[in-house]
Amino acid sequence: MSLLIGDANIFIDFEEGGLLLELFALPETIAVPDLLFEAELRANHEDLLERGLQLLELDAAAVRRTVALVATHRRASNLDLAALALAEQRGCPLLTGDRHLRKAGRTERVEVRGSIWLAQRLLDEGLVDAERMRQAFDAMQQAGRRLPWDEVERLLQRYEQGR
Repeated sequence: MSLLIGDANIFIDFEEGGLLLELFALPETIAVPDLLFEAELRANHEDLLERGLQLLELDAAAVRRTVALVATHRRASNLDLAALALAEQRGCPLLTGDRHLRKAGRTERVEVRGSIWLAQRLLDEGLVDAERMRQAFDAMQQAGRRLPWDEVERLLQRYEQGR
């Protein structure tokens, strides 16, 4: 089972789509830095812990790395950059729905994945079908979530046509 480090945006996307239960049914372990959870998720998303979200601490080197990333990538938030540092520390992909964090991750040569990749994982694992995924993406769009909707449509059409 592999580890994925997420930012808050990913959980908000999947909550809006009504797919949090399915998200945590994936075989991957999903984690966030403990300080990101406390600052951005605990107040409204404490139930993520019951669903299976793991909280991980940054070691001293990752804290120093976060400080360096903050100085380099000024458009991403400090907490998001802590997630990037944790993904680097653990040598695993970073899940993000934030374009500034995505750019920082790619610049730092960390594998970056997003909501569309997770949606495809749900489809591939048979946790949702194409019709349910379309409903979820419609809900995300109506909630004002920012996704590359043309890419979403291509994904949905591929699965609706049997891949």
